[in-house]
Amino acid sequence: MHRPATAIRLTLLLACGTAQAANLVSLGKTDGGTREMFIDGSSIRIAGHIRRVWIKTVYAAHTMPGGSENPNRWQRESMDHWAFDCREANVMLEAGIDYFEDGTSFSLPSNRAKLWHAVAPETLFDVEMHFICAWRAK
Repeated sequence: MHRPATAIRLTLLLACGTAQAANLVSLGKTDGGTREMFIDGSSIRIAGHIRRVWIKTVYAAHTMPGGSENPNRWQRESMDHWAFDCREANVMLEAGIDYFEDGTSFSLPSNRAKLWHAVAPETLFDVEMHFICAWRAK
């Protein structure tokens, strides 16, 4: 019988929604376990040496301040759309939404500058880049 697998899928479906239940891949926790990173495998788009992907970050309560735009709030999670240049080892944030513990959210302005940045070795971006750049279309 497949009841345990069905129960797990149903739990994920109810907790996360249809897209997330099937496609989020955890890259593990960082910063002493206060942040967990997930790659949405269904969102990976490949164009030559460029990979684009949505990455979800979940924060432990009261560990990630809201930043300069929201200094009095705590982030619960964020969904960010990243571009990775696998040949040049660069990364660029293309879009993002921060969700706060008080139920509000903040979207990055669409007119903000989008710049490529070098990915430093042995960083979280390096781990993400290696995972995403190794991804092959199915």
